[in-house]
Order: sequence, then C-alpha cells, then structure tokens
Amino acid sequence: RYPPEWIHDPNCSNPKIEQIKVSKEKTWKAMEDLVDKKLTTHIGVCNYNVQLLTDLLSYANIHPYCIQVELHPYLPQQALIDFCKQNNIHCVAFSPLGSPSYIELNMDKKLGGGLLNENIITNIAKNHNKTPAQVILKWNLQRG
Repeated sequence: RYPPEWIHDPNCSNPKIEQIKVSKEKTWKAMEDLVDKKLTTHIGVCNYNVQLLTDLLSYANIHPYCIQVELHPYLPQQALIDFCKQNNIHCVAFSPLGSPSYIELNMDKKLGGGLLNENIITNIAKNHNKTPAQVILKWNLQRG
C-alpha cells in the first residue's frame, strides 16, 4: 500500500486517505521503546531533511542510526550528507541508480535512459573497465 495511510477497499465507492494524528516525537518514542525491549538494535528514519533531523535530535534519547533517502548523481543532497556525517547518522540510498521518474519528467536531459546512459558515466565506466552501474554505486559509496 502506498502511501501507508491509504485505506484500500476494492468495493469502496469513494476511497480516501485517513490521516492518523500522531506526532513524529511520539512515533520516535515508540521506536525507542522497541530498542529498550530489545526487539531491535537500531532505529532510523526515511525521507527526512536537515530540519526534520535537527528536530528529531532535540528530543531523541536514542540517536538515529541511519536515514534512508533518494541519493544519486541527479539528486546528490550534499547538505544532508554533510549534516549526517557531522551527526554520525549513516546514509542509506534508495534508487541509487536514479529513479525512472527522472526519465518520465525529462530530468535526465532527455536522454531517455537515465543515469546509466549519461555520457560522463559511460566514459568513466569504459576508462576503468566497469559498468555504468558500478561507477554510480562507487560514487555513492565514496561520499559516505
């Protein structure tokens, strides 16, 4: 189900999103309880920006272990990466090879093939006897 709030009922004549009014702080405290109960060892967040992370750090008793965000050469998010490094929060990339939506939205400079067909990436790959995917993944790894 996406988004998670979506209530899907195939027989419903008027599907809708029902918002649950729970603060981020209350949600984080519940996740901390899972650590305290030894049901998990690490907790983190997804799709937070620097402002949301700053807010989280102001009330978190348990430091976030990681953040998962979209990271690739079309969306490098350098300020967020820098903030996470300064605050010892591990970054986990989703769509590290670029999102197909970038092609659909013509954000790939109308190449129609996304990052894997970018000239600079394919040239680097050829020069180092690697695939374009390996070049992009290494780029992400080297950034931390």
